[in-house]
Amino acid sequence: MKGFVKTLEASIGTLVVLGMLLAFASTDFGGTGDPGDVEDVEQQLNAQNDLLREALDSQDASMVEEEVLETSVLNKNVALHLENNTYRSSTDSSLEQSFVFDDDSYQASVFLWGSGEPVSMDLNGESVYSGEPVFESVHLPVSEGDNVLEFSNPSGERFSYLLVVEKRFGDPVPDSGEVYVVTEGVRIDPGLDGEVNVYLWR
Repeated sequence: MKGFVKTLEASIGTLVVLGMLLAFASTDFGGTGDPGDVEDVEQQLNAQNDLLREALDSQDASMVEEEVLETSVLNKNVALHLENNTYRSSTDSSLEQSFVFDDDSYQASVFLWGSGEPVSMDLNGESVYSGEPVFESVHLPVSEGDNVLEFSNPSGERFSYLLVVEKRFGDPVPDSGEVYVVTEGVRIDPGLDGEVNVYLWR
């Protein structure tokens, strides 16, 4: 029975995290989009996965604008946003997560949830969180190069985290006006998938 409760808690925690991420995305950009425009671009991007991967590798959003948007009836600006999420849970007393943060266009945060037992996190040897989380969201002040996020879990109780590393490049997305979003999944490296959001605005 205890195992079932823990599984249920983890499932609820995952739903909470996904709900918050969706809520954040919907409040960041308010455009509902022209269904015809969005569908047209979505179909083109879906057929050009290699182009998206190349644009990500070169951090060149104009490639998408030139190769996709110029062939459509649209005349829009474009920005790319890559989101790479790592979800894990553990009952260990410690857990490490390494990631690379080598450009100013990156940002990172971690969503942490558990049973209210003490958990702490260090980033590159410096404390970034210490508490008894039921649910917490922590911005990570990452440095260039390799970053190491270390967890301490003295109680041994199960806790979970979702590490979100974002990379944005291209034209700055406007704060107001109609902004349309087309989402595509992209294979970054073998065994590592990412989600690319292509922001469009007139």
